[in-house]
Amino acid sequence: MAEGNTAVNFSYTDPVDGSVSKNQGYIFRYKDGSRFVFRKSGTGSSGATIRVYLEKYSTDTDIDVSDALKEISD
Repeated sequence: MAEGNTAVNFSYTDPVDGSVSKNQGYIFRYKDGSRFVFRKSGTGSSGATIRVYLEKYSTDTDIDVSDALKEISD
């Protein structure tokens, strides 16, 4: 991973009962603030869905989403 970029395995803490679910996914952050997240989804005892989120902050409200996220998705 390039200098300034990070990756972390994250946990989820339930705000109601305080229980902690570990190993919920990975957050990969770039030094420019953009990130992508791989996260488990579903509560069944077998099988799972992996969700992928691509995020990048921009003040340009006219930019096409696919153009804005191209560098991350590539």
